[in-house]
Amino acid sequence: MKPRHLAIPLSLLAAAPLLGQLAPSSSPGTPQPASPAPFSLVERSANSRLWERTEYEPAPDGQLRPKIHRVIELGSSICYQLPNGDWADTDDSF
Repeated sequence: MKPRHLAIPLSLLAAAPLLGQLAPSSSPGTPQPASPAPFSLVERSANSRLWERTEYEPAPDGQLRPKIHRVIELGSSICYQLPNGDWADTDDSF
């Protein structure tokens, strides 16, 4: 008598690596969000820098909507003011 109860589990194990390689399906008309852009410096002051990037996420209606991510970097005297009023990054070397 042949053990048939092992035939199905062994066939599933053999197919498991192939299932992990399937790409998610999407319809051709559905816009796909692009990879996020890197953060860019938006604003400086004496003790802070504001970094920002925009990601586009799909809304319930299928349209891509912008979502702004902001990071405030805080530090003591990380920027200094130039004579013309602009701010520049402080060099922390001695």
